[in-house]
Amino acid sequence: SLMGQASKFNLKKPPAYNWDFFVVGLLILVCGLLGLPFTNGLIPQAPLHVEALATYEERKGKDGSTRSVVVKVHEQRVSNCVHALAIGLCCTPPVLKLLQTIPLSVLSGLFLYMGLSSFAGNGFVSRLLLPVQDPKRRSSALYGALETLLSNWGGVKEVALYTLLQFFLWASIFGVTFTPAAISFPLLIAALVLVRWGVLPRVFTREAISKMDDEERHDDDDDGADK
Repeated sequence: SLMGQASKFNLKKPPAYNWDFFVVGLLILVCGLLGLPFTNGLIPQAPLHVEALATYEERKGKDGSTRSVVVKVHEQRVSNCVHALAIGLCCTPPVLKLLQTIPLSVLSGLFLYMGLSSFAGNGFVSRLLLPVQDPKRRSSALYGALETLLSNWGGVKEVALYTLLQFFLWASIFGVTFTPAAISFPLLIAALVLVRWGVLPRVFTREAISKMDDEERHDDDDDGADK
């Protein structure tokens, strides 16, 4: 929900995605009790859906590089409704029989591709690559946001510390999935809320945390100023 309503999308009604996931949560509860198949919000499908509805515009940054910026998102309910109807259609016996003919390896490849495609523009992945990148590339469109982070968060130390903390939490959650306690990994994800409210304020300043919560905000502001 947070990824789908990031400020870079300039949504008129950002909380609408909170309502979507609230309704999905209720449906999961009801369908689970009735033994029916249920839908759930996924990454990267949720933010990719918003990106598919967006109108982009090419803008030049201070360093002369050009990149796409979201100027408008067509906020509507039609695509959501069509998506839900398509899922319902896939649950009918004729379509289920057809889907069963698809090799498992093909489906695995599809999910692998979707996961890899979400790396593009991902702040965490970009920050992991920052130490091994040529400094000249850091000023390009791809790393323009990272240059903004270095100045807004307070410097390399804050960015590196936050990235290391993210990597440790990701590795912990991912590692649990290979143990007998794998079923508990959703609890670890829920515990990230406690980390955000209990741990981060002890390590970073309030201003830095505010900027970490939305990595794109200041970068978008700079683009608007350039224009």
